[in-house]
Amino acid sequence: AGGDRLRISSALDQYFPALKTAGPTTELETQVAALALSIHREAKKSEDPGVWKAADRLYASFHTHFPASTHAQVWYFGAQRQEELGQTWQAVAEYQKAGEISEFENRDDSALTVLRILRGKLDRLSLKNPSDRSPHREEYARTAEAARWYLQHFSGAQEAGVAARIYLEALDEGGEFLAASTYVASLFEGLAKNFHGLQSESWDLYLTHNARLYKAQRWKDAHDLAVQLLQSSIFTAPEQGEFLQKLRRFYQETGFQVAH
Repeated sequence: AGGDRLRISSALDQYFPALKTAGPTTELETQVAALALSIHREAKKSEDPGVWKAADRLYASFHTHFPASTHAQVWYFGAQRQEELGQTWQAVAEYQKAGEISEFENRDDSALTVLRILRGKLDRLSLKNPSDRSPHREEYARTAEAARWYLQHFSGAQEAGVAARIYLEALDEGGEFLAASTYVASLFEGLAKNFHGLQSESWDLYLTHNARLYKAQRWKDAHDLAVQLLQSSIFTAPEQGEFLQKLRRFYQETGFQVAH
């Protein structure tokens, strides 16, 4: 049974260039999407290795020939399969594609699954010796980029704060301290621009980032950020006095370290 299904992806790979030249392939795309999902369901039901192989091959062919497809279920269930195979970055890419399709009913779940995968990656990286983390900078960079994707597409979601923490942690732990400082500063600038008061979540992100700067003895970076934040109009409001006092203390501490 699996062999017959394997021939489907082979035929698609062989004849697709000619079919594409002949005209629109929208109907073919829909048919292949339905077939891929059908074989996936059959594989889950039978647990036949041959059928699983056919499903994986057809998903791969679909992704190759229809990379801009809006058939969200193919991306969503294909991503689940990639997770099962341990191909987590490929899974992230496919969950992202599903999450970008606004009418997809599992759009939010796709995006949240991206965050779950990213959180797991950071947790595993945190177990490594800090002195051995430089070889993993690419992993941190990819994690930051994927978290930024969530912030761009789901900025108003309740879990945006989770994405922000993942983004900041990935930047800091990957050694991208200046990029992390720029992000923190942008949060305060955004609040000031929209006439919002200081929000505890933004302040907590600053404290977390500042603590990492202290730990890495990046005194000038910490001082420069404190200087920038002190210029924010947010701290002119009387109710921000407690935050302003702490920020001034960081400014003084880091200034002393820079001078000495």
